[in-house]
Amino acid sequence: MAAVTLFLTGMGLINPIGTAIALEPFGDRAGIASALLGFLQMAFAAVGTAIIGALPVGPATALAWVVLSGTTLAGAAFFPMLRTESSER
Repeated sequence: MAAVTLFLTGMGLINPIGTAIALEPFGDRAGIASALLGFLQMAFAAVGTAIIGALPVGPATALAWVVLSGTTLAGAAFFPMLRTESSER
């Protein structure tokens, strides 16, 4: 439980700060963007939970596969944008 507590404490500190930094340039639309972010977080959590429940392996193994897959997909979506942004400078 110590690892879970440490993880959730870190998420509790980093997530709101990261959201505030990301939304800072869009102060006039921050409420809508925050609502959309919350919706997407809950929607992807529901999809991930459904996938974990449907996989024919143990829960820990299924969770590991879903987290690894999600991280890989996020990196695949993020890194091309990072390269495009740095080449424009």
